[in-house]
Amino acid sequence: ASCIEVEVDGVRAPSYACLTQKMSPNKDAAARQAAAQGLASEAIVQRPSNQLGLFNRAAMANRMGNTFGTSVYPQRPPSTAPTSPVIPKLTP
Repeated sequence: ASCIEVEVDGVRAPSYACLTQKMSPNKDAAARQAAAQGLASEAIVQRPSNQLGLFNRAAMANRMGNTFGTSVYPQRPPSTAPTSPVIPKLTP
């Protein structure tokens, strides 16, 4: 695109729109590069919250078990007395 410069009383007045157009990068090359590269922040936004170290409700509910929302202590199976692997268990 050509630019038109105006001269009034010996003073040149360039078009700022034209200067902006000349200073901007090539639209085709810039568009191709932007489409291929993308922003780094876009890749971060697409990651799940547990990969970013943030709160994840599903993981927390799985960890806490049936005490989720009712207790600060996670659900644990009941403790059993240790058994010896050598001595067989007697069944009554």
